[in-house]
Amino acid sequence: MNNHKDDGTFLTGVIMTLLMMASAVGGYWVRDIGITFKVQAPQVQRRVK
Repeated sequence: MNNHKDDGTFLTGVIMTLLMMASAVGGYWVRDIGITFKVQAPQVQRRVK
């Protein structure tokens, strides 16, 4: 019989897994309702010496 006492790592793992799943579903939900974020990087300017 295993009398090992859990130090909270299992519960933390379960919570993190649920949060990651909620984040993924939330991302698709936000995209599907039409909210998009556009990142525009500045143009790279090269100097010729």
